[in-house]
Amino acid sequence: MIQTTRWSPDTCACMIEYNWDDSLLDVARTHLFSKVIKKCSAHSHLSDPELWARLMDENPRKNRGLQAVLDNIPGMEIDDIGWAYDENRVLVINLPEGKCTVPQVNALTGQVAKTFGVGKVRVNRM
Repeated sequence: MIQTTRWSPDTCACMIEYNWDDSLLDVARTHLFSKVIKKCSAHSHLSDPELWARLMDENPRKNRGLQAVLDNIPGMEIDDIGWAYDENRVLVINLPEGKCTVPQVNALTGQVAKTFGVGKVRVNRM
């Protein structure tokens, strides 16, 4: 049966609806854009299909970026990590100086650049 989910990502204040088929296994499901409920100021200039594509880039980038921190810096916990999207929609990850070294941050910066592309994620040691 086709289901509709209303979703607001934690990366902005947009709200959309998407459809999915609950008769399919999770691994076989695709989410299909349905409609925009609300656009945030950062995304107000985008068409509806462009907004869907942007949200499907930004939200997973944040999730995978934070997971990369946890996977590569021993002792780092999710509550230690600060993050935000800047005005250019670059994901900025802020790590506490006492929990990471400069070489770790440099290695992580290289990894996220390789994964997401240069200029998509910035890692700072604060």
